[in-house]
Amino acid sequence: MHEKSIECYTKYISKNPNKYFAFNNRGLQFEKIGQYENAISDFKKSIELIASSKENDNEERLNRSKRNLLRVESILISQNDDLPF
Repeated sequence: MHEKSIECYTKYISKNPNKYFAFNNRGLQFEKIGQYENAISDFKKSIELIASSKENDNEERLNRSKRNLLRVESILISQNDDLPF
């Protein structure tokens, strides 16, 4: 199911590369299947697109993507056995 969603978002993104929500939503799908690096990449792209947008209500959108990014980064940190703490 998540793989199919990723495929659909990827096709959408190829035709609409400036739609922040597609990157954010695909990032959520990557997160659900444990592809955290891909999720991080998509959340960062979503943040970049929102930050460069002139639309209203960007702050809420930006905060949502930032929370998603921080959540996935914290998962990666907690999984890293090489950390000294």
